[in-house]
Amino acid sequence: MGYKYVVSYAPTSRARCKGCGKNIARGALRVSRDTGPIAQFNDHSIVNHFHLKHAFDTMQRALCSSKVVLKRQDLEGLAALKPQDRIKVGRQITTFSRTRRGRCSRHKSVRKSKIRKSKSKSKSKSKSTKRDH
Repeated sequence: MGYKYVVSYAPTSRARCKGCGKNIARGALRVSRDTGPIAQFNDHSIVNHFHLKHAFDTMQRALCSSKVVLKRQDLEGLAALKPQDRIKVGRQITTFSRTRRGRCSRHKSVRKSKIRKSKSKSKSKSKSTKRDH
């Protein structure tokens, strides 16, 4: 199960951005990350709020197995935003998805190990064919 991301306007200025630690101003765009029910917290969920920019900075550092926002459908609440704010969020998503693809270190190391294995197999095959001739 992954996170659920919701974009909205902050109803008050009490919430702090989990990325920078500063308060999110009332009426400012914020992205909320909901963990969903967690057994060790009596099935309560944990919700973290971020400024728009800091949400995508945090996702950039996320593990490659974590759910992140790569397309508009991954982010709930876009329909309730003003048109100019929808455009702003869309640009953030586009920029993030371009920089995120192919940056996962786990997958890069897997790809490198597969390449090494395939190279070593091809070398051993070429050696064995030379011996046969």
